[in-house]
Parts: sequence; C-alpha cells; structure tokens
Amino acid sequence: MSFVDSEGLRSLLFRLYGAGSDAWRDDPEVAELMAYTMEKYGALARHHGFEPADAAAAAYEVLRTRPVRKADDPWAVVTHAVQLTMSVEDRAAGLLCSEARVRKADLAGFHDAQRLSDREHSLADYHPAFQVAPAHDLAILLADAERAKKEQEKENAAKTRRDHEAHDGGEESDEDAVGNDDEPVGDKPEKEAPNAFFALDQIVEILVEFGWPEQTARAAMEYIGSRLMMSGTRQAAYERLRRERQPWLRFDLDLEVWGTLLRAVLGSPDPDRAKTLTGKGMWWRLCKGHETEQVLADTSLRRALVTSARYVRRRRSHV
Repeated sequence: MSFVDSEGLRSLLFRLYGAGSDAWRDDPEVAELMAYTMEKYGALARHHGFEPADAAAAAYEVLRTRPVRKADDPWAVVTHAVQLTMSVEDRAAGLLCSEARVRKADLAGFHDAQRLSDREHSLADYHPAFQVAPAHDLAILLADAERAKKEQEKENAAKTRRDHEAHDGGEESDEDAVGNDDEPVGDKPEKEAPNAFFALDQIVEILVEFGWPEQTARAAMEYIGSRLMMSGTRQAAYERLRRERQPWLRFDLDLEVWGTLLRAVLGSPDPDRAKTLTGKGMWWRLCKGHETEQVLADTSLRRALVTSARYVRRRRSHV
C-alpha cells in the first residue's frame, strides 16, 4: 500500500484526478484506500458514537478535494477534516439541529438535548425550576389538614366515649367534677386546622358561581387535590396534570380549558411569576386566609374563569 505515507497518498490522488471521476469507482487501489481509512479512523469514529464506515465516508469526501492534493502533508489534512466532521455530527445529533448550524454558530454553552423518556423520573421530580420551599407549599397544607382532621376525629371519639361512660355511671363525684373544671375536655382551645379542604369547597363554589356544573367542578378539584398530595409540590402537580390525558377527557373539558383551570387553581408555571399572587394560585391564597373577594379582584383570574365557564356551558348545551 503505497498510500500509507503522505507522498504515496499524494501520488495516488494525482493519478486518480488525472484518470477522471470514474477512477474512484473502478480503481482497485481505491477500495484498499477506503479499507485503510476505516482502520485508521475507526477508533475516532467509535469515540463519537459512529461506525468506522462513517469515518471512511468523511475521508472519501475530503480526499477528492484539491487542498488535500496540494497539501504538504495530505494525511494531516484528512485526519483533521475527519476529526472535525465526526465532532460536528456528534454535536448536531446531541443538539437536534443541522450540521451547518453547528459549524456556523457558537453553541459551546449549550448542553445536549435531554428527552423526557431518557430519565427514569419525571422532569418535575428533580429539576430545580419545579421546586419550591416545602414550608410554603400547598401540598404540605393539605397533608397537615388531613393529619389534623384525623386527630380531631380521635379527640371527638374519645370525648363521646367519656360522655357515655359518665352517663352510664350516674352523677360524677366532686373530685371528678373538680378535675373536669381544671382540665375541661370540651372547652379546650382546639388547634386550628389548616383550611385546605375548606379552600377546596370555596373554589368549587367560585366555579359554580361562574357557571361550572357543581358535579364537574367538585370532581375536577378533588382530582387536582389527589394529584397534588401525591406529587408533593404545586409545580410538580401542575406538570403531572398538564401531561395527563385522562382527566380532561373524563370531565369532558377541552385541553385549553383544563390548562386554564390548573393555572387558576395551582398558579402560573412561569418562573417570573413564582413570587406573585398569579404564580401562587387560588388554592394557596385561600389557604393563607385571603377572602374570596380579594381573590376574585384579580381581573386576569376572573377573565380566565369566565372563558372556561363559557366553554363548559357550551359543551353541556350540545350534549
């Protein structure tokens, strides 16, 4: 193989150039040259995730050009061109764009595209853009409300049991009466439970007031609440509910109306609005003690509720 060194390669390239374009197809030494380039650049191709044949194809394109024939070291030019081609193709595949875009634009600061299916966990579960401080999150309020509700049920059951025992045992002794006065069960200042469930009822009333059927409004809110408790944060619940197809089909809603309801209830996913009332949503505001009139003073919220209710009424009238 005379083409292994640079002078031998130059001689072969000039001979093929003089023989015409068909020489690259018919000359037996061309096949040996391509096999040699596959062996020579095979490791480079595999480094970038390609096959040796891809490197040979890149070498074939550059071997037919005039700069290679005129170069002081043809193999150095070919090696640089193949390395650049492999790097560009690899970068283009990662960024999901054309090779010409990679060659012309400065994309050094961009990472490769990541598909949602490439990761085991949902994007909303790990990406910092979808995380909020847990102490202020609505899901925590829901969990606290559920826990407080269970504790209240236990206290009520214990009080009922003691009342029945006192009724069955007749009048209480003076000692028991004094003890009850010192530590009355029924008059204890109960711990105020978080009002997340009460806020859910308020939102249902607001939706019904704007024209939503009560059954649809309550079913949709209970579904949103269940996903919120499972997801842990408002942002994670929003992303999960936004991608799910089942709920808005179950409630006979348009996808746009379903998204409007999610933004109104859970808040806008726009990071620039995360600290605003629009970013918090109706549920969070009602849980924090905002009055219904204050919440509905938001003109953008009222406009969204009016638009969604108009669609729901129109869909119901066509059924």
